[in-house]
Amino acid sequence: MDHEQRKRMIALTRYRDDPRQGRPIEELIKTNEMLKAFESQRLRTYFSSICMEPRRDLDDFGQNIASGHLILIQMNFRLRVGDQLKKSGFPESEEANNVAWAAASKELYDLRWGPTKTPIYNLLGLFMQIIPSKRSVYLEIARYLIDTAKVPVDGVDLSGTTALSHCFSTKPGFDLEYAQILYEAGGDVNNRNRLWMHRCPGNMPNLSVQKSRGD
Repeated sequence: MDHEQRKRMIALTRYRDDPRQGRPIEELIKTNEMLKAFESQRLRTYFSSICMEPRRDLDDFGQNIASGHLILIQMNFRLRVGDQLKKSGFPESEEANNVAWAAASKELYDLRWGPTKTPIYNLLGLFMQIIPSKRSVYLEIARYLIDTAKVPVDGVDLSGTTALSHCFSTKPGFDLEYAQILYEAGGDVNNRNRLWMHRCPGNMPNLSVQKSRGD
């Protein structure tokens, strides 16, 4: 969808902001509640008409993710842990380090990029579609965030959709390998987004079989 098409879609969304048919889009994007009927359709139209522009929407850390710079991501996380330890004012100890680690992990979990408020695992999934040549690196970054940084995988974007739920969508988002990684890290296959979409489709219980075999 080019720039002019997006402008027309946004205009159409605003045109449909009839107060008799729910709240306007400006209010809906400020909430995280479940939506129905006209409000659900309004947010869906807005979400599909807006896309991320990396040069505009990504900070330095987001650019490191896009570029697949795992070493820089690891360094960034260690710096965040060190900063949290300094903020705490506690002498260095195993307990203090654990608290600082958890705080740095939450910082990464809370990060959002662009008008659709894309969280970190959703961002990785998006770049796997855009730059497939770096897919193996993005998967390695995901595993680092899960296994080492301990960043939870249930962050949601503006539509309330997790990275795992995006893996259930139609191509190019459909991705069983990434879904498996997210599921084994605690992703909820029964999650519903704000639009009452993206529950686990019928073929996804295979993930449970794969997980049980690895236990």
